[in-house]
Amino acid sequence: MHVHQSPYGTWDSPLSARALAEQNISIKAVRVNKKTQTLYYLRGDCNSRFSIFEYAYGQSRNALPTEYSVGNTVNGYGGGTFAILCSGNLIFCDAETQDVCLLAPRTRKVERLLLGCGNSYADFDPHPHNPRYVLAVKDQPMGDGMTATTLVLIDIERKRETVVATGSDFYTHPRFNPDGAQICWIQWDFPDMPWTGAVLCRAKWRDSAAADVTIVPGHCGISQPRWGLDGSLFFVCDAEGAFQLHRLRPGREFAELVRLKGLEEVEFAAAEFWLGSYTYFTLNAHTMIATYAHNGISTTILIDLDTYAYVDLQLPLNDISYDAMRRVTCSSFAVIGSSRTHSEALYSVCLRPDGGHTIHCISSSDLHQFPTTFISKPEPITFPRVYSKDNTGLSHGFFMIPKNLNFRPHSCTLPPCIIFCHGGPTKNARPSVNLELQFLTSRGYAVAILNYAGSTSYGREYRERLTGQWGVEDVNDAASCRAYLVQHGLVDEYRVGIMGGSAGGYLTLQAMCTYPELWAGGISVCGIADMEKFARTTHKFEKCYDDLLIFGGVGTRSGQSLLEVGKDMEGVESGKESANKHEVYLARSSIDMARNLTAPVLLLQGTEDNVVVAEQATCFYNSVPLKRRHLVEKVEFSGEGHGFHLASSIEKSLELQEWWWRKCLVKG
Repeated sequence: MHVHQSPYGTWDSPLSARALAEQNISIKAVRVNKKTQTLYYLRGDCNSRFSIFEYAYGQSRNALPTEYSVGNTVNGYGGGTFAILCSGNLIFCDAETQDVCLLAPRTRKVERLLLGCGNSYADFDPHPHNPRYVLAVKDQPMGDGMTATTLVLIDIERKRETVVATGSDFYTHPRFNPDGAQICWIQWDFPDMPWTGAVLCRAKWRDSAAADVTIVPGHCGISQPRWGLDGSLFFVCDAEGAFQLHRLRPGREFAELVRLKGLEEVEFAAAEFWLGSYTYFTLNAHTMIATYAHNGISTTILIDLDTYAYVDLQLPLNDISYDAMRRVTCSSFAVIGSSRTHSEALYSVCLRPDGGHTIHCISSSDLHQFPTTFISKPEPITFPRVYSKDNTGLSHGFFMIPKNLNFRPHSCTLPPCIIFCHGGPTKNARPSVNLELQFLTSRGYAVAILNYAGSTSYGREYRERLTGQWGVEDVNDAASCRAYLVQHGLVDEYRVGIMGGSAGGYLTLQAMCTYPELWAGGISVCGIADMEKFARTTHKFEKCYDDLLIFGGVGTRSGQSLLEVGKDMEGVESGKESANKHEVYLARSSIDMARNLTAPVLLLQGTEDNVVVAEQATCFYNSVPLKRRHLVEKVEFSGEGHGFHLASSIEKSLELQEWWWRKCLVKG
C-alpha cells in the first residue's frame, strides 16, 4: 500500500458524504414475542423511514408493508412506537398519519384502530393476557405548540379509547404487572423535567380502569419503572446522587436501594427525552440483567436479586442506551448497542452455565466501504476546568486522533481539531462509532468529544453543575478542553474549531462570542441564539427547561398544572423581576455578544424545527454587525426539523462541513 504525505485536513477518505447519507441505517427498539421467542425491531433507512423487521429461525424479513413507517411525535421526540400483543399481533403508530394501527406479522395485514387526527400515541403496553387492551400515552394538540397529555386504554375490539389518568402535564411508562392485576406509570408537572420531578404511581387494575391509585413515597425524578417477575416494582432515581436502581417489594410501602457494592456512582438510566427507555429487566425471579453508564461508557451486568451480588458480562459494547434490551428466555436476551469499532447493531446473547456467554449479531448498521482499520477509536480524557468560575474541578470527554491508512501528515505538524458538543444539554456523548465524526478523522482532523458540565453518566453533582449556569459552565468547559489539548501538544492551537447541534449548537455560538480569541471557526446546527425566544417558542416538553438551567429552578412542585405555572409566570413577569429576567436571558444569548465574533461560523437549520425554531439562526445572523457579517454563513434545509433526517440533507450538510473546515482549519 502506498502511503501519501499530505497536510492534515486534506486527506481523501473512503467515507464519502453520499455513502454516509444514502447507505447508513439505524436499528432501534427490539421486542420479543414471549411465546415464540421471535424478535421484532425497527430498522430505519437513509430517509429515516422505520420498518418493523421480524427475526426468526436465523432469518430477518420486513414485516411491515412499504406504505407504512413507524414513528410518533409524543413529547416532540417520540419513542415507544410499537409493542407486541399476547396474540402475537403488533400495535404501532404510523409516522405519517399518527394513526394507531394493528399489524398481523404473518400476513403483513394492517388494520387502522384509531385515526390520529392531530393526536399522537406512544409507550404502548399491552395487557399480558387479554389482547383486547393496550395502555398508551396520548398527546392531543391544544394550540401554540402545546398539547394535553393523558394516559389512555385502547380497546382494540371496539376501536376506541378511555382515559386512565389525566390532570398532570406529562405521563410516561404505563406498565401492567405480569398477571395484569396492577399497573404503574410516572407523571410530572411543569416546571420540572422528568429527571427532576417525575413521581411513580401504582394502582390496582379493576374493570379496565385504575383503582386505589397511590404514589410511591420518598422518591422523585423517576425513570424506567418496570415490574419484576417476582412481583417487585423496580425503578431508577438519583436520590443517592446517581441514577440508581430501586426496588419496591410486594406488600411493602417503601422502596429499597438495590445496593451494588462498588457501583454507587454509576447510572442505570439517563435523562429521558424519548419514551420507552429499556436498559434493564429481570431474567427470572432471582436474576436481573442491567446496563449502567459511568464516565460515558456502558457496561452490562448480571445481578443476583437475592444477595445483590453481580458480575460483569463483559459484552463487547460500550454504548447501550434508551430502548435497547429485552428478555428472550430465562438464559438469553436481545440487545442493541455499538462499540469503538462497530456501529449500532442488534445482538442475541445466550448465557452459559459456566458463567460465560455467546453473542451473535442479528442485524448491523456498519458501512462495509469504511473498513474498521480506518476507524479512530475515542480515548477518554479528563482535564482541569481552568476556565470555570472557581478554577476548580474536572471535566470529561474523549479524544480521537486523525486516522487514514492511505495518508500521513507532514513532519513536525500538529493536527487541526474540532471540539464536538452534544445536544441536550442533559445528555452525554459515548465513545462508540459515530460515522459523522469518522468522516472528519479520516480526512485528517482530530476530534475532541466534550461531555461538559451538565452531562449525564457522571453523577448528579456533575449534572447539576449546569443548573442555573447554562451558557456559562458548559462554555467554560469547552475552553478548558481546548487549553488541555493545546498544553499537551495534541493539536495545533491556531486551528481549533467547535461544533454541535441543538444545545451543542447553542454552546458553539456562546463559546465563539464569549472566547472569540480561542476559535478558528465553528458550526452550529439548530443552535439557540436568543434564549428568551427559545423559552417562548419551543415545544411543550422543554417549555420550562430554561427555568432549571438558566434560573436554577424553583424546586419540585408536583401536582401543579400548566395553568397554575402560567399564573406564577405572570407574577414573575411584572416590574423589576421581569426586567432582571430579561437581562439574564440576554446575558445567556449569543445575539447580545455577536459583536465579539472574530472567526467564521456556519449556521445549519431546518425550516420546520419546533424545538429550536428557524428564526433563531436568522436572529444570530442579523445580530452580527454589518462589518463582520461576512463571517457568517446561514443555510436552511427545507422540510427538515430538529436535526436532519433525509439523505439529501445529510449529504449536503456533510459536504458543507467538509468545505467549512477546510476553509477555517487547513493551512493554505
